[in-house]
Amino acid sequence: MAKEYIQKIPKKPLFKRISYIIPDNYSTVYKNKGITDNDEQIMLFNATQFGGFRCKQIPSYIKNRMEFALDWFDIRRDNGFYNFKANSRFLSELGNIKIRPLKKIWNNQVVNEDEMHEYGFSDAELKESRDFLNALNKFYSSLRIGISIPASGITLEDRVNLARFNEIPFLVKKPKAGGRFFHPGSSFQRIASPLRTMLTINGSKTSEIDISAATLQFLGIVLKKYVSSKIMDQILSKDDPYQYFLERLNSINAQRNDKGEILREDLKTIIYTTVYSSKKTQKHSVDHKLRLLGTRYKYSEFAKIFPEFFNAVDALKLKLDFPPHIAVYREESKYAQKVLEKGCLELKLPIIPIHDSFITTINNIPKLKDIIDSTATELYGRHLSYKIKY
Repeated sequence: MAKEYIQKIPKKPLFKRISYIIPDNYSTVYKNKGITDNDEQIMLFNATQFGGFRCKQIPSYIKNRMEFALDWFDIRRDNGFYNFKANSRFLSELGNIKIRPLKKIWNNQVVNEDEMHEYGFSDAELKESRDFLNALNKFYSSLRIGISIPASGITLEDRVNLARFNEIPFLVKKPKAGGRFFHPGSSFQRIASPLRTMLTINGSKTSEIDISAATLQFLGIVLKKYVSSKIMDQILSKDDPYQYFLERLNSINAQRNDKGEILREDLKTIIYTTVYSSKKTQKHSVDHKLRLLGTRYKYSEFAKIFPEFFNAVDALKLKLDFPPHIAVYREESKYAQKVLEKGCLELKLPIIPIHDSFITTINNIPKLKDIIDSTATELYGRHLSYKIKY
């Protein structure tokens, strides 16, 4: 009997006094009920949008309004939190407010200074990151991202995320992810791939350019930088870098009269596991993945078929004081920053990133292609393969 999978609606958020702009249609209904106090409206906003909220300790401005809170919320203590949940009165009197996408009030740091230092970023890199993100987010403040929510064909989780979708792009940098750029909260970066084609920027349809096999391409750049390896040159000479591996593997398959082919996504899993695993766990992790994929290969066979690649990755792991994928991410974020500097800050083009891909309006795709090409030439002296996804 097949298991039944139930989508979970995200938990009620921790209560924050000023996190979102309350949509006009919400505040109008509150005022019609005679509720004009700002803190009381914020409490009702959390119930309208999220069904309620939770907090470790009840803050003083709620304690001072406990009579009001008890009018509209069921309040219970559970697992160390005070849970405020919309009660029956709220549902009967305010339950018909039409949910709107949220506009975040961005008052959080674009970089965490302690984490930047902990993960090896210098003071100069910290300042550069902060200055860049402050300038970028100032530019983004004039952009509005839109998306039409389909009536059917999406999961409950997608529907909830889209209902809370934040219209304003805003990026922060996560040092523990190698300095990658993230859009926190209900993010455009987390929208399912099929839904991205519906994204608009300031009302205009968008298109996305994706760096092909980005992990392999940036791994090649990292290998040259740290271990002077040229193994990736022959791999990266292909339009699809994974094709180098696939051609050799499927040629061996044919010689062994194996019926099945190694699929591209399965190969990506093996390569990612090799790069992401520690030197100590690498063999075990790859063998485990190969068993899960149902192939007849073992780690030792892969290492014999592609000795130059595995030797280069082993040398990189010995050279670095941190995992190789962090070096890959750092190179990727360095490249992304340069693209955004040229596109957004210099040319004022509306470009938003999803790590190794970039979204802009359709009419700006030719300019974005020029920026991607010129940035790769400037930083690496070579072209990076990419494709237009939609």
